[in-house]
Amino acid sequence: VTGGFPLRTGTAPLPVALRGVFWLTDQQDSSAMMTFGGPSNDGGGCSTGQLLDDRCKVRCAGDRSWAEASKAPFFKVDLIYHFVFDDSSNPTKGQMYPEWAVVSSLVMSIEHLMDFEMELISDEAYPGSVVWRRDTAF
Repeated sequence: VTGGFPLRTGTAPLPVALRGVFWLTDQQDSSAMMTFGGPSNDGGGCSTGQLLDDRCKVRCAGDRSWAEASKAPFFKVDLIYHFVFDDSSNPTKGQMYPEWAVVSSLVMSIEHLMDFEMELISDEAYPGSVVWRRDTAF
């Protein structure tokens, strides 16, 4: 494992809080790591390695952008997360909207059905690390 393989490392022009590779916690045998790094070969504006205004998209089954911790077959649907942040240069909060491309590019934006929020926090358990807390509500 190096800084650019197997996952791309998020670098400038991404904001500092979105650079690097992120461990995903409490996912059981599902998602393990992800990156906002790019550019990738994903197409559709996914994993470009930069924010467009305050937004970006990451394809979970994409080109070195997401890693699984499961022995089961990888994604059965083309899942893309749309990230919307509160600030394009210094984000501290974000909202995630899933898109299942198999369902006619349906982007779930009805937050009372499925709500994925992110907040940049300081966590003494991970000194020197960038930590985003994700709150999920159904």
